[in-house]
Amino acid sequence: MINFNDDFPKIKVLVIEADSIAAHMATTALEAKDCIVDWVSSGKAALEKINDCYQLILLDVRLPDIDGFKIAKIIKSEYSGNFIPIVIITDHEEGHQSALAKKLGMNGYFSKPITTEKCDLLLSKLVFGSWDKEYFYLFEATEIEA
Repeated sequence: MINFNDDFPKIKVLVIEADSIAAHMATTALEAKDCIVDWVSSGKAALEKINDCYQLILLDVRLPDIDGFKIAKIIKSEYSGNFIPIVIITDHEEGHQSALAKKLGMNGYFSKPITTEKCDLLLSKLVFGSWDKEYFYLFEATEIEA
């Protein structure tokens, strides 16, 4: 496990998650890695927060007001000059959702819950510069456990 607390600058993450329990789990896991985390529960709130200079966005696909994929498209089109990795999170492991996320230019996809192991993987790609904005990361259990 990588110790982000001592060796790396704080990473600012926006968690866009409708479910408060899942949001709490994500926030707890990210804060354990010394990230600065903001949480919003709707698409509208996400669009209001997007100008706050985030290094990573975790985006639930099922939001109460605007579809998560639509939010992602808006962020990618209106903020394309500033590369912000967007990782889709969902409680369903459905192949069509990961394919759609890739097609829409998202940078990754994984199923809930968001654990410290998943955060390690995400943050190591971001911090060590191995995050290729042209590549799509499908975070599978085998990759996370390795």
